[in-house]
Amino acid sequence: MFNLFISSSVLYNRRLDLELDDIECLWIKVLFPKSNGFLIGFIYRPPGSSKHLSKFFNCKLESILTNISLENEECILIGDMNCNYLVNTDHKELNLF
Repeated sequence: MFNLFISSSVLYNRRLDLELDDIECLWIKVLFPKSNGFLIGFIYRPPGSSKHLSKFFNCKLESILTNISLENEECILIGDMNCNYLVNTDHKELNLF
């Protein structure tokens, strides 16, 4: 579960429709006057879940990102995927970019 602290001067909506029980995540849409705003996704993958990202995790995350893309939303994705990019084989399943 995430705790998110946002200034009272920032307008936002929580996007519960993008949050899944299977993935620890929190999504908000930051709103600006006269603008579409943008989404910020906070995602956490526990280190003990497996050495490599599981296909289940990838499919669920890809589904979320596809929905965001279909909505033509701008998105910032941050968090901790617990993937070691210093070891070439440890991130072979993470093909988001």
